[in-house]
Amino acid sequence: MAQNIDRAVTLYRACLKAGRTLVVDLYTAEVMDALAEFGRLPRPGWRNLKGVVTSAFARLYRNTGREAFVTRMVANGIGAARPAADPGRRMIMTRASLTGDYTRNGVVPGPSDAWSWSLWRGYLVLQSL
Repeated sequence: MAQNIDRAVTLYRACLKAGRTLVVDLYTAEVMDALAEFGRLPRPGWRNLKGVVTSAFARLYRNTGREAFVTRMVANGIGAARPAADPGRRMIMTRASLTGDYTRNGVVPGPSDAWSWSLWRGYLVLQSL
């Protein structure tokens, strides 16, 4: 999802129109940050866009020498519990590997939440090779 920049920009624009904040994980924030210099692409720090610092990704980034990026995202982002504090104000762009961090922090999807799932057809072809 993070590498599909068009999808991330579309979600960001939808959030702007809906008055919500797009919440992205550290990896997505890093991709957006790295590519922002090549065009007017959104990145954490922009209005209605926050990076979320989950314990799993923070640990991974710290263990691979990217502490400075984690520190910057902590200063400009939100913790995994924050979306639970004000439901309805945020759209979370996530993947299955991060749901444990959200669940532990009280962010659990409910019947009024919407999900969008996409899978590039090419993944199925690659999987069968």
